[in-house]
Amino acid sequence: MEIKLIKSHFPAGKKSLIAIMRVMIFFMCTTVFCLTTDNSFSQVEVVIEKNESVVIDEVFKIIKKQTDYSFVYPKKLFLNKPKVSLKKGKISVSELLNQSLLSINLSFEFTDRNTILIKKNPVINDVKPVQREIKGSVTSSKGDPLSGVSVIIVGTTNGATSDFDGNYIINANKGDVLRFSYIGMKTVEIIVGEEETVNVVLEEDSLALSNVIITGTARKTQTALETSYGVAILGPAAMDREVPVGLVDLIDAVPGLYGEPSGGDVNTLLTARGTTGGFNSFISLQEDGLPVLYTPFLTEYEIRPDATYDRIETVLGGPSGIFTAQGAAASVNFISRIPKSVRGEVRLAVTDYGRIRTDLFYGGPINDNGWYATIGGYYRRGDGVRDVGFTGDHGGQIRANLKKVFENGDVTFSYKGIRDHSIFYWAVPTDASGDGNPKAIPGLDPRNESLMGTDVKTMHLKTRNGTQIIDLDTGQESITDQFSVKFNYDLGSGFRVKEHVRISNINTNGVDLRTRWFNSMLVASDYVADQTTVLLDAFPSAVSTQLVRVNDGQVVNNPSTLNGNGLLLLQEMLSYQKEHRNFINDFQLTYEKDNFIATAGLQYWDMATKSDYVSGHFLTDAKHQSERYNIEALDANGDAVGHLTDAGVVTHSLLDNHGSLDTRSTNPYLNIQVQPIEGLWIDAGIRNETVRFKATGEGTDGSAPLDPSSNILANRAYGWFARNGQLYNGTISASETTWTVGANFKFNDNFAIYGRYTKAHDFAASNEFSYFNAGTPNLGLVNDPAKLNFGEIGLRYQSKTLAFWATAFFSENLGFPVRSIDPETTALGFTAADNKTSGIEFSSTWKPITELSFEFSGVIQSSKIENTASNDLIVGKRPARIPNTQLRFVPTFNFNKGKAYVSAQYVGNRFADGANSLEFDPYISFDAGVNYDFTDNLMLSVQATNLTNVLAYTQGNPNDGNGPVDVLVGGKYALAQALPGTVISTSLIFKF
Repeated sequence: MEIKLIKSHFPAGKKSLIAIMRVMIFFMCTTVFCLTTDNSFSQVEVVIEKNESVVIDEVFKIIKKQTDYSFVYPKKLFLNKPKVSLKKGKISVSELLNQSLLSINLSFEFTDRNTILIKKNPVINDVKPVQREIKGSVTSSKGDPLSGVSVIIVGTTNGATSDFDGNYIINANKGDVLRFSYIGMKTVEIIVGEEETVNVVLEEDSLALSNVIITGTARKTQTALETSYGVAILGPAAMDREVPVGLVDLIDAVPGLYGEPSGGDVNTLLTARGTTGGFNSFISLQEDGLPVLYTPFLTEYEIRPDATYDRIETVLGGPSGIFTAQGAAASVNFISRIPKSVRGEVRLAVTDYGRIRTDLFYGGPINDNGWYATIGGYYRRGDGVRDVGFTGDHGGQIRANLKKVFENGDVTFSYKGIRDHSIFYWAVPTDASGDGNPKAIPGLDPRNESLMGTDVKTMHLKTRNGTQIIDLDTGQESITDQFSVKFNYDLGSGFRVKEHVRISNINTNGVDLRTRWFNSMLVASDYVADQTTVLLDAFPSAVSTQLVRVNDGQVVNNPSTLNGNGLLLLQEMLSYQKEHRNFINDFQLTYEKDNFIATAGLQYWDMATKSDYVSGHFLTDAKHQSERYNIEALDANGDAVGHLTDAGVVTHSLLDNHGSLDTRSTNPYLNIQVQPIEGLWIDAGIRNETVRFKATGEGTDGSAPLDPSSNILANRAYGWFARNGQLYNGTISASETTWTVGANFKFNDNFAIYGRYTKAHDFAASNEFSYFNAGTPNLGLVNDPAKLNFGEIGLRYQSKTLAFWATAFFSENLGFPVRSIDPETTALGFTAADNKTSGIEFSSTWKPITELSFEFSGVIQSSKIENTASNDLIVGKRPARIPNTQLRFVPTFNFNKGKAYVSAQYVGNRFADGANSLEFDPYISFDAGVNYDFTDNLMLSVQATNLTNVLAYTQGNPNDGNGPVDVLVGGKYALAQALPGTVISTSLIFKF
């Protein structure tokens, strides 16, 4: 049977968005009118100022002070009744009364004239007498105590609430069903047996719309249901389910974000809502609310998920670009885990490709005076996801927090240290002849194999600063020391202040092998013939040439049959070193009173970077773990009188650059949230950025003499760019403003609609590589940022068994730089372009029964380039690498001792190039996993990705620019990068 995936085209432009919005509005109105009308009483909320235990009369005083309600009840009704534990935050009046009255056999009734009648419940004769006391604790899946959990005996009004330490006490009979429920958690029901202690663990519901959000807002108790922008949460359960190749692979599960994990752990691409710009542009990666770097270049190196993180919150658009610079499209916030009681975790993971990783976490209170401490991290060692013949992944991370909680605030001191190495995989040759997806070439499977190997592991590179030894074992090396201080204080009278500071010292050393330039793939027989002419001219005594393998001297008599594909490669061995000194300070003053919140803040950045970039060319074959080759010039006796390469090195100092970039950015901002009528929240924000860039760059010479008399042609001259010691300087300043306005109308606790419009800017990586422009005026620094405009309208709905949200959006990415090839000269450069996208993103979870749930999420969009400054080849075409359709379906079955899931992901077609000349087919990949709990503390997890070992490509050659890939090497070969093949991971997790 043959199954064909039919392409679908989503209408583009604002007209299509208007049509989408009309459909959304119709659906919203239909849903609203179909909903059962709730009494407005159930929607009235009050604010609990702090955690405390009070008598029930005090509860009534809180309600009366903030509402128009009065109470009627008999005198001494609450005499000798237990106190009620109140949790700081917002809560509906009905829920607060239920928590206060149910456990003492009282009920309430709402009458006319805003009067609430408190009365005793009637005694029912056939109710079984309470026989014994049941007690226990309620914790999260991370082991943190949960206060305020509702514990109800199903079918009765008897209940209790857990205290600040997560402990509860309730009277129940054998056979009674206890129901444990908590905001943002999955409800659990347990039948009472012979035991008198019942401890319960509640799992986070990653799509629960009642989760409280802290990213992109200053409101203390704002839930996902109440936001006016796209929100997604990956809690511990979702994070445990994923087996990510790297950071991008993990957060790619968020609708609206698209990531490419094909290159390995780091140096990957992440885009939001069709925006494009490279290097994760327009997305702020954060840790506990503070961005890790200003520039998006190499930012993902600084976030490495491990057991020390509690959850991930993602904000799409909206206030993301208000509360931070460089987050116009999205903010992804990794939030640390600081438990209220002592908890620990040990995780040992082994993959089928030979990597062993250990994660550790330990933390909790260290005394009774409000001090908490945590420490944890990971260490891993082993082969990468593709076989390179040496240990490519090795190193780890350590994170520690020390927190002091006092009466009106807290202060946290944090440290993160990274000493890690990861392999980065580049695109490889594929057979792009014929129709459909490129195929693997003989000798190289792009899913599990690599051009990197032991023979090309080390390069001795001649530069003007002497010989440099570059080793692939370095990989993508991260050396980071990051220190953070977070201070929060409640000033009283509705005012609170936040001061967060971070200092980072980051050294990134990247070494990898890239087949990236336009002449990188060579038909072996043609190349040998071309170089024969060069060698015979260079060495007069030579009469012939031969192709020789460097490591053993093996002569290749027929280059056209080499490895069954007849290819040679010019592979660039690249070493990139970057020193980054980063300081960020974020100060906020917030006023929150009743239905009004105003936040004024100042975010300041001071960054200093130094970059060194050096590379050379190897001549190799095209196969798994490629090997070096040389072309020898032979005299009449068959003796070698000259050589093309220096032990395989064709070009020394292909690129040899040095420079620096200092950036200072000042960002005052203001965000206001107001509730003019019941259920409606309106928010608006503005941020002005003033930035100064100061750069240096060292000049270079092309093909400068090295050793003109050498019998090795590679040693006679340097390559394209060899630094010459002459320094150039540049300075530029700029200012730009971002603003946004949005609204959310919550009809009831189950349904809300929202909308937003944003005009944003992003300086992104516009000046990141200015040192390459040595000799040009002011080092080519630019002061015009990319402009981004976003509009969205959406709805959210939740019930006992269903959670759903959908957003129709459009985004305009104006004036962003894209790589471009001049169609006549084939010269590589950059051009400014406009990219416009419209679409729908959605996510839903349906749980028809306790044991079974279904998640369905995705994005359907239309994206195209509408204008460019100099490259008409890409106008009207789709941006390279970005699919228009992503869909994910995850059924999960929970059984007595664990759970099992299957994940199916559909990714629509992509293009390797901006001219849309090489198309990659749509694909479906399947993942699966099983978690089994041996005990309450010990769990086994077995997970597999890409179960069917599908051959799917994510990108072509990133350095091809946006010209067409219409001239295939040898009429059939093109560069492409594939998803890793099947990966199986087994983890043993012990929690205490």
